[in-house]
Amino acid sequence: MDFIKSLLALISSRSKEELQNGNKFPIVTAFVNPRDTKNPIISVDSRDHHDHTLLDHSIMSGIKSVAEREAERRYQVEKGDREDTGSVYLCFDFDVYTTHEPCSMCSMALIHSRVKRCIFLQPMIKTGCLKTESGNGYCMHNNRKLNSKYEVFQWIGNEYPIPTIDENICC
Repeated sequence: MDFIKSLLALISSRSKEELQNGNKFPIVTAFVNPRDTKNPIISVDSRDHHDHTLLDHSIMSGIKSVAEREAERRYQVEKGDREDTGSVYLCFDFDVYTTHEPCSMCSMALIHSRVKRCIFLQPMIKTGCLKTESGNGYCMHNNRKLNSKYEVFQWIGNEYPIPTIDENICC
């Protein structure tokens, strides 16, 4: 529980920093590899940066960073600079901590990436895709017709405040 709280505090703090630095979408996500919990990948929503696209949600950016880290690890193994500890399929068994409830695109990307669980702070009632009260109530992570699932938890409480964003924003 202490580890979970430390990650939630980290993304909460980083979200406030993003807002202070002018990011219109202060959405922050941490990807934690169960084989390397000391080095989480922290990603931010970068849709409003000049060299990014509307698809650069924090979860999509984080998945890309996980893939880049794995490609670098494989390259180092190939060169002989690192011992091969086995490859990782994208985010297999990762825990994902995010400030805002993911939208349908990001929720499905987490399924494709094979995460173990997602913990979020703020529900997004109009655009979220994980709670029955959110969006269209689809609960992407629990769809029996899909070949993978993940657990979802919402942190209840106000210990980890985050900036409020427009309820129509997809996260």
